[in-house]
Amino acid sequence: MKNFLRIGPLLAAGLVVVGLGMFACEAEQDDAAASPDARYTTQGRVAMVPSPESPASEFKIHHEAIPNFVNGKGEVVGMGSHPMPFPRVAEGIDTASLSVGEPVRFTFEVTWSDTGVPTWVITELERLPEGTTFAFEADPAEADPAVTPDSSGG
Repeated sequence: MKNFLRIGPLLAAGLVVVGLGMFACEAEQDDAAASPDARYTTQGRVAMVPSPESPASEFKIHHEAIPNFVNGKGEVVGMGSHPMPFPRVAEGIDTASLSVGEPVRFTFEVTWSDTGVPTWVITELERLPEGTTFAFEADPAEADPAVTPDSSGG
């Protein structure tokens, strides 16, 4: 009985710690499943696909300008057309079957960290017909002068 009296408070404390740990894990999962800060649908041309032979390769799409792109401060700053890396794609999206130069339409979600660093993930991707052309491929004389590239990357 004497040993039980010593173990009882330790057991209770252990249960409290385990309970708090489970609560913290649930809170982290809720944060991870939180809604993205923004979602954009645009189109472009596949600029790079990952290759096992080249560890530095990544999935990259040269996309059209996104005039309504919002930065981490909530300001509409736009994003010019440029080749953009997408290190993350949602489960079920097959980037390995795509080839460089292929036209695609895609949706990506942006989440801004507290430090102002964005992360993005492609959530939808579809192939477009082979003859599709994009605004960034147009004759420069016909390009929209109101859309200027954002050299800061968005």
